[in-house]
Parts: sequence; structure tokens; C-alpha cells
Amino acid sequence: MELIKLIKNIFLFIVTCAILYLSTVFLLLQIKAGNIPLIYRMSEVITWKGGNSYQKFKDFDANAKYDIVVLGSSHAYRGYDPRIFKKYGLTLFNLGTSGQSIFNSYYIAKNYIAKNNCDLVLLDIYDGALASDGIESCADLIQNISSDKAAFQMGLHLKNPGAINMLTVRMLNTNSSPMYIDSFYVFNGYSEKRDSVLNTAKYSYTADLKVNPIQLAYLEDLLLYFKQSSINVLMVTHPTPKESNNGNHDQFNEMVSMLSKKYTIPYWDYSYSVVLDTKKDYYDSHHLNQSGVNKFDSVLINDLIKNNYIKFGKQQ
Repeated sequence: MELIKLIKNIFLFIVTCAILYLSTVFLLLQIKAGNIPLIYRMSEVITWKGGNSYQKFKDFDANAKYDIVVLGSSHAYRGYDPRIFKKYGLTLFNLGTSGQSIFNSYYIAKNYIAKNNCDLVLLDIYDGALASDGIESCADLIQNISSDKAAFQMGLHLKNPGAINMLTVRMLNTNSSPMYIDSFYVFNGYSEKRDSVLNTAKYSYTADLKVNPIQLAYLEDLLLYFKQSSINVLMVTHPTPKESNNGNHDQFNEMVSMLSKKYTIPYWDYSYSVVLDTKKDYYDSHHLNQSGVNKFDSVLINDLIKNNYIKFGKQQ
């Protein structure tokens, strides 16, 4: 009897704590300071609902058939313009998101990309994606991704206490409207940026490549998922200003090339092979602006056609 009473008390305690927690989060979402709910002022891991990520997952149609789907970080969603591919008769949807780590790409792929809705995946990859802890990108995606399943998978596997708050706010915000829009969003997941660096950016130099072993393990899981699902995939590193070459890229290139051979998935490295103007074709130290995107995408499309990766379109 004492044991049963103890179990009941523990259960009541847990239920009471849960109710108090949910009530507190709900109130913090309702009470505003400067027209902003307090919850966003009290936690750095709670991201606003809205922006590029919200819009693209709202627009993506899993039942449609795309020639190409792009995965990756801001290098991806600001580097592959569906409008340029459309000129070649190709449908591209860009599922790149801000700071998207390989951890995030894996769960996006598992929930959105299948052989019947995509002919080719372009996985934009660079050293930053492998060094990330994934917290910032999870905060964005858990609030904005359309799939509850994908959001909860990311939250449960993040292994960070903040994920509980992220998921709770998502649930309580299910029927709320986005808090802001991405004014640069134009079409099929792509955001355009026309600003230029103007002055040469400063670059930091470190001796060794930083790799988060969790991200590296997820990269192998992601490549294995594509292979087992018979989804064609191509790993790509988009152009980088020549001033940024500090030797780390050689280490990164060697590591990705080993995985490329292991899973027989091609890796195309455009880091320093495409001649771009650092001041005119980038809007900061490593992101392409629209001028750079126009040049890079044209090179990439022609290479895809030459190597028979795409069935449609015409070489220009």
C-alpha cells in the first residue's frame, strides 16, 4: 500500500509540474513587452516563427516532382537560384536553411525527400556545417518546419535541455501566424541578396579543421539514407573568396573525398575553381550575392548537363 501511495504521489507531482510548466510558457507567450512575447526575451534558444524557413516549408510540395532539391545552410538557400535553373527547363526547390547542420539535413531528407519526388539532391557542404552543434539551426527549424514529426525528431535527438522549450513553444504556437517575413524570399525556397562586400572582408585563420563527431556521423547516415533509398545525390561546395584559403579547406576536402569514395557519391568542390570577384560577387566573407549566384549556377548547370546528372534542359 505504501508503494502504491508513493507512486501516486510521484505521478501527481509530475503532472502538477507539467501543468505549471505549460501554464508558465503559455503566459510568457501571451504577455508582451514592446509588442514581443516575453518568452522570446527570456530565452536565446526560442526563435521567432516566420522568415525564409517558414515560407519554404509551406511552399514545398512533397507530392510534386522536382528535378533537383537542395540541402544545406545559408550557403545553399542563398546560392542556388531556382529561377536560373528554370531557364534551363529544370525545377529546383531549395530546402537550405540558416545554419542548417548535417544533423538537420538528415531529418529534413528523411521526412521530405524520396525517390518519387526528386531526381537529384544537391547537398551543399562546407566545414562550418560539420563544426556546428546544431542548436541554432534546430531553434529555427523546430519553430518553422511544417512536419511535426521532423521537428520532434530534431528536438528529441538534439540532446540539449533547451529543446524542451523549443518543442513546447512550437506546440502552443501551432495555429499562430508568422511573426515576420523574409523580404528577400523570391521563389521555391530561395532568398536573393544583391549587396556587395565592397571592401575586402577580414578572415580568421586557425591551424586545424574543427569537426563535430556527431555531425560527421550524421553525414554518413545521410549518405547511407540516399544510397538505400536509391536517391541520386551530389555533394557540392560552392565558391569561396580566394582570400579565405587558410589550408583548412584541404583537410576538409580530404575528409569529404574519403566519404565520397566510401559511398560512391560524387563530390564537386568549386571553392576556388570558379573565378569570382571578391568585392562584387559576395555580400560578406563567404556568401554569394546575386551576381555571384548567377555566375556559379550557370557553371554548375553546364557541368550537370555535361556529366549527365540531369535529363532535361539545354546547355548555354
